[in-house]
Amino acid sequence: MIVKLAIKTIYVDLIRKEEDEVLFAIAEELGKISTLLENKLSLLPLLETLCSTDETVVREQAVKSLSKIADALTPTDMQNVFAPMVKSCADE
Repeated sequence: MIVKLAIKTIYVDLIRKEEDEVLFAIAEELGKISTLLENKLSLLPLLETLCSTDETVVREQAVKSLSKIADALTPTDMQNVFAPMVKSCADE
């Protein structure tokens, strides 16, 4: 639990401060590490933040990673968590 919190904190700090190239790499790596995590939903807030950045390539990579995570979610998670997040992103 502590490791997950530390990783999440590090990523949130990086997302706020870094250049577009770093944000692209973060979005890409979040998609890759999603296969290692049991709770893939924990990555959604970070990727949602990346989906709202100004740079198109960062947003596209975040969407690719979200798509990878979506493939592994249960129908309940898709309906209750993922779909509302996508709608929220689309409304912004």
